[in-house]
Amino acid sequence: MMRPFLILCFALGLTGISAQSALSIGEWEVHLPFKAGQHVTQSNESIYYASQFALMKIDKSTFERTYITKKEGLSDVKINALAYDENTDQLLLVYENTKIDVIAGDQVYLVNDIFEKSILGDKSIYDIFISDEGLAYLSTGFGVVQFDMESRLFGFFAETDFKANAFIEHEGFWYAATEDGLYSFDKNSTANPANFAAWTLLTDMHGLEALYEAKDLYISQEGALYLATDSGIYRKVDETNFESVLDLPGSPEPQFIFEYEGNLHCAAKVGEESELFEITPSGLIQLDISCTDRTNGAVLDQNGILWIADEYENIRYLQNGECKRLYSIGPRSSEMSELLFFDDTLYVASGGVADNFTYTYERAGLYQFADRKWTNYHEFNTPIIADSSLINIYALAKNTRTDNLMVGTYWNGILDFDLNTRTGPVYNQYTGTSLQGAVGDDKRTRVAGMKYDREGNLWISNFGSSRPLSVFTVDGVWHSFPTGNTTFLTDIVIDNFGYKWIVVGGTNGGVLVYDDAGTIANPLDDNTYFFNSSRSELETNIIHSIAIDNDGDVWVGSDMGPVIFQCGPSLFEGECQGSTKKVLQDSIPAILLQTESIRALHIDGANRKWFGTTNGIYVQTANAETQVHHYTTANSPLLDNTIIDFAYDEDNGIMYIATNSGLNALRTEATGANFSHSGTATVFPNPVRPEYEGPIAISGLGENVNFKITDVNGLLVYEGTSLGGQAIWDGFDYTGRKASTGVYLVFSSTTDTFRDPDTFVTKFLIVK
Repeated sequence: MMRPFLILCFALGLTGISAQSALSIGEWEVHLPFKAGQHVTQSNESIYYASQFALMKIDKSTFERTYITKKEGLSDVKINALAYDENTDQLLLVYENTKIDVIAGDQVYLVNDIFEKSILGDKSIYDIFISDEGLAYLSTGFGVVQFDMESRLFGFFAETDFKANAFIEHEGFWYAATEDGLYSFDKNSTANPANFAAWTLLTDMHGLEALYEAKDLYISQEGALYLATDSGIYRKVDETNFESVLDLPGSPEPQFIFEYEGNLHCAAKVGEESELFEITPSGLIQLDISCTDRTNGAVLDQNGILWIADEYENIRYLQNGECKRLYSIGPRSSEMSELLFFDDTLYVASGGVADNFTYTYERAGLYQFADRKWTNYHEFNTPIIADSSLINIYALAKNTRTDNLMVGTYWNGILDFDLNTRTGPVYNQYTGTSLQGAVGDDKRTRVAGMKYDREGNLWISNFGSSRPLSVFTVDGVWHSFPTGNTTFLTDIVIDNFGYKWIVVGGTNGGVLVYDDAGTIANPLDDNTYFFNSSRSELETNIIHSIAIDNDGDVWVGSDMGPVIFQCGPSLFEGECQGSTKKVLQDSIPAILLQTESIRALHIDGANRKWFGTTNGIYVQTANAETQVHHYTTANSPLLDNTIIDFAYDEDNGIMYIATNSGLNALRTEATGANFSHSGTATVFPNPVRPEYEGPIAISGLGENVNFKITDVNGLLVYEGTSLGGQAIWDGFDYTGRKASTGVYLVFSSTTDTFRDPDTFVTKFLIVK
């Protein structure tokens, strides 16, 4: 299957990516941690690195970087290996799930054969060798597979019951380096290469060892074949015999061989790390360059630069014996737990908590996206994070009085973070606050949710403590409150009555509602109510998400769909049970998303409901009865079908989407709105040029206003209602004809009979 590939991305350098213009309506963006190159290959002009999530291209002459992701046409994320074929001028990518992409010019061809093939055991593809004939040989968990780069069809499948690490062709023989040792096959033989029994295992009878793992194969610039095993380096002397170059019993363990500055080298594993060594007759000599941590590969280009693929941060390369780095852009990691958009800035917490609320010890810190640039705060560049052991950053809230960011950790409390100075006080159980250690783990101050109320008081979920609800008042006073047996408190939202709706995590969870009655210091007049499957329309006690819509209704996302609570001030009387939405599915009445696990919930400017599930994103109309979109990895650049959180830029209508595999952004059809026009309404794009095929957006309107589009003579071309504060027109008139060149006028008026209607007029140009 062929996918369109936006070759424009190849023309954009690093500066172009960082200064990208506004997204068009319906356009996606991908924000990935291009911090490391885990695999590397090269063409004559470029170096190609595969990160865990995408592809990076580096121009050998200018060192400019471009990034190729799912948005630009890749079929998936999590690249496992890559190789460049000079014969056909194509790039071959394989993914963790065994899908294969062939990039040919401006097209991407998806090959699904191995992905769809019924193979027992490990189907992963670990390495690629491409012969001078344009045939790719894939080293897999089940043996060796031949693939024709020109026809994009598979040849033989030589299946085994052990993993193949590498493959190479040399002097008429094929060699497969496997967990079971090195196997050879004579290309001129009449035997069938698909029958692995026809391959010859080379052992101590051939100058190797009796038992060993063959790790890598390499042909030197002089044409000699070298083999790296788990305990040494060997050189081929004839068709089937090898001689020892270096015996390495124990550590270090060779991983792969390469050449640099005219000498033979290898990467070898020392403990959990990888180091680079020169191979000499007297042993390995470690290169004193501090350039590697966990190295997976290296290629030497025609300029004498060694490009290193390392799992740790930044692209590393050796030039004239000096280690140099290309520093990464983007978020530091793809791990994330909460998104917060505030004052033109996106903040991302890196997480650190598993689904069962155990620690994952995440140290990626905090990411910030503003003015098209990413800033990362972590223990290596922010001393307060390191000094206070602020790992597992989980929850965020913006302090509008001080402009600080409140950073909640699931480990050691809250950092009141001054982003300019990278400092701030830390609040936990040891600093005179009402926060407490978790029951059974009293050294850890777990914060799993935070929200400011209208008065500026910060409400905090102190997960697992005996008094798990705390508040830090606008006057700087701390209070905490017991909540009975419901101590696993997480996300907090506050409704129009000031009630705190708090998700209770775990299999015995639900939703706790807390009312302080406007007297925080006096808990005697407080009220609580607990919703679960026995006291409401919730069908399960596993709750993941919660949101309040533009009408003040509370939406709760459970493991079995959403439930809406329209309780009002009588909530604590016990009559409110919530309700589910009935919709038509294939003309049959059904409960909205009843079989979906609602992992995230958000409301856009048109009061539409965004449900993030383990099956992608469902966007429903304001009343939730009609599906507007269902985004998945199969029909969009969405990075992963498991959604973690949303954040919404209402001024621009951009929805930020945290997934299990990284961050997406999508410019939606809706924006936030006031009851009246903003006075700065704009048309995008303006002018509408011939090459533009997307929708035309008129933003800055009043909420859900009527609008009309006419030509300069007053002839009505189109009319409709805005989505929030934004109107969308596809450029076609009522007769179905594309609008012709000319100036067009937009008229709109509010329809709220309780206020004086205000009107708006603007114009834009269409060029055909």
